[in-house]
Amino acid sequence: MDDVRTLYDTDFYRWATEQAARLRARGEAEAEAGGRSNAPIDWENIAEELEDLGGRHRDAVVSLLAIIIEHALKLEHSTDDEPRRQWTISIRKCQWQVKKRLRASPSLAAKRDDLVADAYENARMSASFGINIPEDDLPPECPYETADLLDTDWLPVNRWGLK
Repeated sequence: MDDVRTLYDTDFYRWATEQAARLRARGEAEAEAGGRSNAPIDWENIAEELEDLGGRHRDAVVSLLAIIIEHALKLEHSTDDEPRRQWTISIRKCQWQVKKRLRASPSLAAKRDDLVADAYENARMSASFGINIPEDDLPPECPYETADLLDTDWLPVNRWGLK
């Protein structure tokens, strides 16, 4: 039990997915035994809710990564002087949030490249609207390394020489 509580504190995403699997197994075992419990428990829906909680952590990281990528694309491809500062600030805030969430769920950190790939399609579309560049003019796959996206000393170089 101590290992489970430790996992809850150190890797919420993994804890939630493992607990959901255990609840499903328990529910199946109870059903096979004839469901003799004195208190009926909705094992499947409880497991589903736990998975959903873990999924929300994952989705939050993907959403934050999409903002980082979107604003990095804008910084790189935009010919406008403004709002470059706001894009940079947004990137820094999102980097901090992503790092915080990955520390809370290290099993998500192991999937960082997949999370970036999931975030890119939305980021690419949003960036093209924001800087009035056709989406097809932006790379079809994320042009940035995952480590760079989380590095607070990194920003993409603007193609037009803007700082």
